Amino acid sequence: IEKTPRKSDLRKYIVGKFAQKFIAPEIMGREGVYIHVAEKYIIKDLDSGWDTSSIRRNKEYVTKMKPVLLGNKILNMDMTDTLDVYTPLYGVKADYTLVMIYDPECHHCQETTKKLLEEYPKLSAKGVKIYLACGTRDKKKWLNFIKEFKAQKFINVYDSFTMTDFSNNFNTTVYPNLIFLDKDKKILANKKLDVEQYLKIIAVEETKKAVKK
Repeated sequence: IEKTPRKSDLRKYIVGKFAQKFIAPEIMGREGVYIHVAEKYIIKDLDSGWDTSSIRRNKEYVTKMKPVLLGNKILNMDMTDTLDVYTPLYGVKADYTLVMIYDPECHHCQETTKKLLEEYPKLSAKGVKIYLACGTRDKKKWLNFIKEFKAQKFINVYDSFTMTDFSNNFNTTVYPNLIFLDKDKKILANKKLDVEQYLKIIAVEETKKAVKK
C-alpha cells in the first residue's frame, strides 16, 4: 500500500481488496488486519480520497470489531438471572466461559442451544460454564425459551438494566453470537464453533500453561 501514490485509484483498489479479504477472514483472528488497514488508510487518512459514507461505514465496523478481537479482555455484562439476581459476566468463576448472545425466537439459536445441551458434559468436564445472554428485551419470551429448551443448567441472564450494548460492545450482528473466554475473560474465540473445536482450543491453552509452569 505504501508503494502506491496517495489518492490514486490504485491505492484505493488495493486498500479495498485488503479490507474486503480480512473483514470476514476464513482464519479466525485476522480481523486485526482489516482494522489496521481501515484505520490507517481509510478512517485516519483524511486525504485518502474516500467518500464520507465509506469512512463512516468503516468506522462503524471497526467500533464493533475492536472489543472482541482475540486476546482482548471482553467487556463486562451487567445482567440479572431468572430470579432478578445480579449476575454479571465477570462474576462467573470458571476456567473457561462460553458466552452466547441470542434471540429466543431465532431458529439457529434454538438449534445451537440443543446442540450445546447434548454436548455440555464434554465442556463441563473441562471446566467450561455457558453464559446464555438474551440479546432482546422481551422477558416473557426469554423465560419461555429457557423452559422450552431446558436450558436451566446454563447461566441464563437478561438485560434488566437495559445497559448492555450487544451490537457495539460484542459485535452482535447476527444471532447467535458466541464468544469463548479463558479464566481471566480473555477472548480465545470470537465466532461460532462446534464443541470439538472449543475442546481443541482448551487443549492448546492447557499445553501453554504446562509449558509455562
